[in-house]
Amino acid sequence: MCGITGFCTFDNKNNSKELNNIINKMSNSLHHRGPDDKGVWIDSDNGVALGHKRLSIIDLSKSGHQPMISNNGRYVISFNGEIYNYKKLKKDLKETGYIFKSKYNTEVILSAIEKWGIINSLKKFDGMFAFGIWDRKKNELWLSRDKIGEKPLYYGFQNEKLFFGSELKSIISNPYFKPKINKDAVNLFLKYSYVPSPMSIFEGIYKLRPGHYINIKKSSYKLVESKPYWSLFDITKSGTENLFCGDENQAINDLERLLLKNIKSRMISDVPIGAFLSGGIDSSIIVSMMQQISNKPINTFTIGFDDQKFNEAPKAKKIAKYLGTNHNELYCSQKDALDIVPNLSYIYDEPFADSSQIPTNLVTSLAKNSVSVSLSGDGGDELFGGYNRYIFTQKYLSKLNFFPFQLRKFMSKSIKSIPINFVVSVEKFIEFFSKDFSRNQISNKFYKIGQILNHSDIENMYYELISVITDINKFSLNKTQYNTKKFDWNSFKDNVVAMQYLDLMNYHPDDILVKIDRASMNSSLETRVPFLSPDLIEFSTKLPRSLLFKNNQGKYILRKILNKYLPKNILNGPKIGFGVPINDWIRGPLNEWGKALISDSKLNNHDFLNFEEINKIWDLHQSKKFNYGMELWNVLMFQSWYQTWIKKN
Repeated sequence: MCGITGFCTFDNKNNSKELNNIINKMSNSLHHRGPDDKGVWIDSDNGVALGHKRLSIIDLSKSGHQPMISNNGRYVISFNGEIYNYKKLKKDLKETGYIFKSKYNTEVILSAIEKWGIINSLKKFDGMFAFGIWDRKKNELWLSRDKIGEKPLYYGFQNEKLFFGSELKSIISNPYFKPKINKDAVNLFLKYSYVPSPMSIFEGIYKLRPGHYINIKKSSYKLVESKPYWSLFDITKSGTENLFCGDENQAINDLERLLLKNIKSRMISDVPIGAFLSGGIDSSIIVSMMQQISNKPINTFTIGFDDQKFNEAPKAKKIAKYLGTNHNELYCSQKDALDIVPNLSYIYDEPFADSSQIPTNLVTSLAKNSVSVSLSGDGGDELFGGYNRYIFTQKYLSKLNFFPFQLRKFMSKSIKSIPINFVVSVEKFIEFFSKDFSRNQISNKFYKIGQILNHSDIENMYYELISVITDINKFSLNKTQYNTKKFDWNSFKDNVVAMQYLDLMNYHPDDILVKIDRASMNSSLETRVPFLSPDLIEFSTKLPRSLLFKNNQGKYILRKILNKYLPKNILNGPKIGFGVPINDWIRGPLNEWGKALISDSKLNNHDFLNFEEINKIWDLHQSKKFNYGMELWNVLMFQSWYQTWIKKN
């Protein structure tokens, strides 16, 4: 895992010394992504500079130094990530006469490109990656990103100069780059808690979409549209039209074999390796199979909280004990968790407000004390039906249509007007009679139900369910011109399949994978996500609904597999999720920090947010009549980001 960056003027107006100073400054901003080695490559005649920061995982020798030049001297690459099938590709290339100097997979990538070309090679790679390649023969730059978007890549033009990098930090650190905030991006961030691809928070800078590449020629000297080399839409469409036709046992056995194969490939490392263990189904499967594959106890890591509504540590500990892992857990005090909050805007360097970023940063920091690589269970919810919205759509959507729309609108308005203290009283009453009841089950979903009752079609219901702030005009001073609703819901016959596709295409790479990438790399820790293997994704799209959902629960097939490794009594209990008590924290220990960020002087520094509306919901939240913690967290994260990256400049 590494940090990559680059800068192209496509002219010779900057001499080697100037280019060297600039690219070193860009690379140094990514030191946390690769503290083990550093390299730059410069072509002053063409105004091209590539930078690299290396985190050594496979082949710790100097032979893995980057930027790396291909054996024939044509290609120069700055590469971030891992190619898990590199041994097979290496074997195939050796049979055609290639000789390799290292075990490092970057050399395999360059040799593959020499042999098969860039686009054909991209189709063969199974891995997580982002890279920049300069073709010295054709004088053109290639940028690409892995099929599902595990590794990030920003790029763009400004003032006839091209910038790219693993994080915005590297672009911001270039003295030629002048940041100008994209107002549409601000609004969409407030709505979703992240900036959706392909846009970034800055005008002219974009995120390369998963499974895409872009080719920029010196001769044309302009930013062209990125193109796909792999299509999640095509994979999903083909899967739904060619459903798995075997019986349940065959499906379970086939999926188990695929999981074992991909987990094993992601355990290849020349440094210590471990796994995050939350106590949920996905991470428990990863850890169970890792322990079966390994000939010694694997390292597992869990964060615990004193607030039992957010604490899965006891369950994770039971699982670790049963499997015999070398378990590491850290119970974090409120102070431990809150100490990281002021640093979040620097770590994420683009507005980002998924509040589980706090425990994610804590668990990656814990893991780095023992290992340099950790496997994660992310992706299981999207692939195998783990989100509540999938269950809701199946069970209730058709029934809602029996109610007249005007009645539903009245019900929606009534639910929104109910104070949170009444909902909490109901939660406490139910909890008294049910030890397994989690208060999150009502309070987090009650008002969402009120919101979706106000819609009559699946598209608007879906976007309501995934939104934090639905009425942006109340919070923003600018109207959004960008439309995120570009998907044809008639593309798939099944609405659940459509939601799974959209989640995996948008929410997962722009929220979940951003969260884990920035948190882990801030601690110089490599994370790997076995569920996101292309063959596992393809297999999941072919599974009929009966193998995903049963008894009002998703992940049926994963539960059946996990039962082979763990007894049911350990797995029983409600799903808690990886969250923090953000509502309480904004009323308590984060109150002064938050109030300062939305003060008159801070909000009036720019023309993005509606001061009056924000202060109104702040007061309502502090009164404990309503919970606006998630909405306020989005506002506070934007304000914190603005103070960190814009105001100081």
